[in-house]
Amino acid sequence: MKLKALGEALRRSSEGEGNKALWRQVFELIVLMLRSRLGPGFYYLARLDDKDVPWRVVTGFASVKAYNRAVHRVNDATFYRASQHKAIEKAVLGTYGLPTPELIAYADPLRGRATDGAAMTTPEAVAQLLDRVAADEEVCFKQAHGWGGEGFRAARIGSAGELVDLATNEVRNTTNYLRELFDSSPEGFVIERFVAQHEFYSKLNPTSINSFRILIHDSPDVESSWIYAFLRVGRSGALVDNATSGAIIFPVDPVAKCLQTGFVKYGPRITYAVHPDSGVELSGVRPPDFDAAVSLALDAVRAFPGITFAGVDVAMAADGPRILELNVWPDYAGFAYCQVPSRPSFTARV
Repeated sequence: MKLKALGEALRRSSEGEGNKALWRQVFELIVLMLRSRLGPGFYYLARLDDKDVPWRVVTGFASVKAYNRAVHRVNDATFYRASQHKAIEKAVLGTYGLPTPELIAYADPLRGRATDGAAMTTPEAVAQLLDRVAADEEVCFKQAHGWGGEGFRAARIGSAGELVDLATNEVRNTTNYLRELFDSSPEGFVIERFVAQHEFYSKLNPTSINSFRILIHDSPDVESSWIYAFLRVGRSGALVDNATSGAIIFPVDPVAKCLQTGFVKYGPRITYAVHPDSGVELSGVRPPDFDAAVSLALDAVRAFPGITFAGVDVAMAADGPRILELNVWPDYAGFAYCQVPSRPSFTARV
């Protein structure tokens, strides 16, 4: 953050009701930089300027470098790749009966397969498979080794040989659409059926799967298996709920297990007690089936050897939670979103 922008941020924040005085913020910013190598961007993302945030929280964050070392220490890097390739990930979770969105196929020029073992190595083969999916059913396409919603696309099955892109409502030739996906996915892509969301989560924004990120540390030396959790809710018309795409983040209170006031990662500092598009009240609301989501997230981490620490993305289907994916190196910003100090989150000092 440049000096001019920092000065403006300090001025706006110190004048805001319920925020710390300017001198206090300057002091805490200096301490945070010297102690944790974290800058003003992290300070304000974590809302540390709020006068109710205690000193122990401000000083409780490790540096990003220390966090990376800690992740390496608690996870076995040998297994990173296996847990991050979506086709392998779904196979492992399925082996243990852990629910995920239904897989239709893994498409790849060399290794592509449908769930019945048929080769899915060409756009034409995948198009024939999709022609057998019921009309009007929605499917999504995810890069096999991607994150942050990168390369995500979704479509509704139309008449034979056609589908409708859900982002643009454009009717596309299925083979041509898939050819683009093959060209843009060097490690292949998975095709899944869209999750039919639980009514509560669908009302928030029906066009995106509104999911929890639950940070799990499976260790007998920590007080709780989940360190933090937040619900991401997409904006009207959006297909994804990623924070980098403008979704609203609603942290989960670790004691009451209810949703706290929401905010966006980038842009003006605005808080949301209700979703601004759907008008559904969220602040103070206990989200349905949250305990089941945490339990499933812990089971998902335990399914992978060598992995004890992961950010697990969980969607809430009509009949229970579904694992979307595991992130063995979750974005450090999650600690800021939830105002959870990172230092106590590991068994050894970081």
